[in-house]
Amino acid sequence: MSTADLLSMDELTQAAPIIRVAAHPIRLRIIDLLSKTECSVGEIAEIVGCSQPVASQHLAVMREHGILTAHRDGQRMIYRLQIKALVRLIGCIREHCQGIPG
Repeated sequence: MSTADLLSMDELTQAAPIIRVAAHPIRLRIIDLLSKTECSVGEIAEIVGCSQPVASQHLAVMREHGILTAHRDGQRMIYRLQIKALVRLIGCIREHCQGIPG
């Protein structure tokens, strides 16, 4: 195998902060939800199972890192997944967990 077959250090350096930010159970659940539909913070909190302040904190961190975007709809902020490649990460997690007994 050649190093040409591997991701470059620049690519990995770009990806590492995104993976680090996404690597939280609530954030992964939000990513899973937003991979299917756009939602407001209230909807996200209700569906994900956390308080609105907790959801807002996680959303802010993910927006800062470009994982999510938001637009205003009246008084509500509507969030959408920006980095669509994270859908594949969710799929890998789902596939991995289905193979775990219990």
